[in-house]
Parts: sequence; C-alpha cells; structure tokens
Amino acid sequence: MLRALGQRARSSLSREVLTYLHIGAAEDMAHSSLRFGIGRFTTEAEIDFVIEKIVATVQRLRDMSPLWEMVQEGIDINTINWAQH
Repeated sequence: MLRALGQRARSSLSREVLTYLHIGAAEDMAHSSLRFGIGRFTTEAEIDFVIEKIVATVQRLRDMSPLWEMVQEGIDINTINWAQH
C-alpha cells in the first residue's frame, strides 16, 4: 500500500510545513507539496502506477494553467505584483 497526503489531509501538520520553510522552501511550495508513505509491503508495481498517475495529472494541470505558460515563456511569477481580492 502506498499513501499520499495532500495539503487538506495534512492541514493539522503545521510542523511539517515549518520544516519545509526551515529548509528554504517558499511558503507556497510548502503548502502545495505531496507526501508519500511507502511501507515495507509496497510493491514496485504500486510505485510505478502512482508515478504514472502523478505524471499524467501534472501534465493535465499544466495544460490548463496560464501560470505554467508564463513560466515556459521565461516569466518569473514570483516577481509579479498580484492584486489582492
């Protein structure tokens, strides 16, 4: 079995977010990370399956994202002054 926890499932793990920030990750990256749990009974086939799904999902999300297009064009989105709503 392989488990993945997204931000919503980990929202109470603020210590983990602080760890990411401590090692120099930007706050948005710390809050948008995935954590995988691999046990001794996790099979290579399960890991390969998850990798395939993640790659496909990331590609689909990038295809929909105007921000990814900006990054591909060389725009540093960290320098944009985003309007607050």
